[in-house]
Amino acid sequence: MKYSNGRIIFISCVVVLLIIALVVSGTYAYFTLVVNVNNNGNIGGNTYKFDVSMDVNVIKQSTSLVPFSDALIVDAISKTDKCVDKDGYEICNIYKLNLTNNGNSDEILYGYVSTSNTTYVSDRLKYQVFTLNNGNYTAYTDPISVSLNTDEKVYFKKNNTLVNSSLVKGNSAEYYLVMWISLVLEDQNEDAGKSFNGYINFESFYGDRITAKFSS
Repeated sequence: MKYSNGRIIFISCVVVLLIIALVVSGTYAYFTLVVNVNNNGNIGGNTYKFDVSMDVNVIKQSTSLVPFSDALIVDAISKTDKCVDKDGYEICNIYKLNLTNNGNSDEILYGYVSTSNTTYVSDRLKYQVFTLNNGNYTAYTDPISVSLNTDEKVYFKKNNTLVNSSLVKGNSAEYYLVMWISLVLEDQNEDAGKSFNGYINFESFYGDRITAKFSS
């Protein structure tokens, strides 16, 4: 990478997941993710150099989702047969995110999910991020509803407090993103036929980023 006129060109990292969720009845949904990962582009800046790479792997890709209790998601992903309930229905998707700091400085990263477009009218489409240690999943965030508003950022939070990842130079961090339709004790037919397109993002403390894109 070359520098000119005292201007530092930074590389930052955002992982973009193109997510399409389509509810076709009061209790069933379709949730698909087609993976075509590529890292591309440099973004010019004059204050910071940011060099973080991201690998994303699908751990569980369901085809039809039954709404499920928020409180039981950690149990659902901890089983051998992940994201499948006791009746054999699929209930969630799991994506493994691996961040690596390739730069010369420690980084502070903030994750968030943003909406590209959606026809949902409820807040039942949710995500939660976990870490995995010695075979045990620990909640890194609360269960969080995605936004109904285009481009609105829904940052990672735990106990309603913003969380970040401190990534030491040369080190990596591993996270597990889980998405599901939240079960409520009321009619869920209002979500029938709805769709959602969105992104999972990581940005530097300075707000800079580059994209690893998922596309269908």
